[in-house]
Amino acid sequence: MNARCALSVVACLSLAAGCGRQAPVPEDKAVRDSYQAALFVPDPDVNTLILHAAWLGPDAVPPILEVWPSAATNDVKRAKLARMLEVLAWNGFRTETSVKVLASLSKDKNLPVRKSAVSGLFASMADLGTLDAWWDPGDATPGRTWNPATALKLPYANCRELLAKKGVAIAKNPDGTIAGDPGRTHAAQPPVAQALSPVRKWWSLEADAGLRIYSAILALRTKDAAAAEPLVLVLQPLPEGQKPSQTLEMARACSIRALQEFAGEPHTTFEEWNAWREKTRPKPPTPKR
Repeated sequence: MNARCALSVVACLSLAAGCGRQAPVPEDKAVRDSYQAALFVPDPDVNTLILHAAWLGPDAVPPILEVWPSAATNDVKRAKLARMLEVLAWNGFRTETSVKVLASLSKDKNLPVRKSAVSGLFASMADLGTLDAWWDPGDATPGRTWNPATALKLPYANCRELLAKKGVAIAKNPDGTIAGDPGRTHAAQPPVAQALSPVRKWWSLEADAGLRIYSAILALRTKDAAAAEPLVLVLQPLPEGQKPSQTLEMARACSIRALQEFAGEPHTTFEEWNAWREKTRPKPPTPKR
């Protein structure tokens, strides 16, 4: 048998050995490719993105930032991507770049985008271990608290198992069961200090009345006393004969709860809180001679 025939035989044997079998795709590449594909579509499925994010941890943030420009004219996609950045921030996955993107959304025309953005900014600067007494700035229900870092926790415990059910090529044993743990674990990233300034500034730029109160409460939680201004003003009595709408009543209830929490005072009326504001407002600097 000459050398050429020998090589041909080896090649044929190799092809035969591989016939019907496809080299397995490494799990890391499979998950990342699947995540990129899920982000690429015009209307991403947030639940699918969340499964991938639980596997990826902090690595789930950069692909969103890379695909963000493609959502410039797509309100639905922009809202979902902003929501994902918010959820990731509550899970401790936040970066200076993601903060810059969220901070740039204060003038976005889409209200859900702006709400997710300011909430995501607060989550980006928050100490996630101190949220047990947290309450939703848009819900002043007495006594109701919820920890967003717990309520929005990604499905780390079984994300590999869930991704496999979605058809992602997760590593498996010869018997078809998931190889190794059904989930993943990740360490949270430290708070991003650069998020503080846009959180404190947001309410003064916000056009929507409800989100202005919402964002002012977030700013007040950063100990920025200036954010008490819109919360006190929303308590002003309406002209005689007018009744407050349900939306206004909720805004007032949220404002009172936030002010009481901040000031440690039991006041409930505009007159009381306005007197407190006048008393605590910093005096203007003395003009230089």
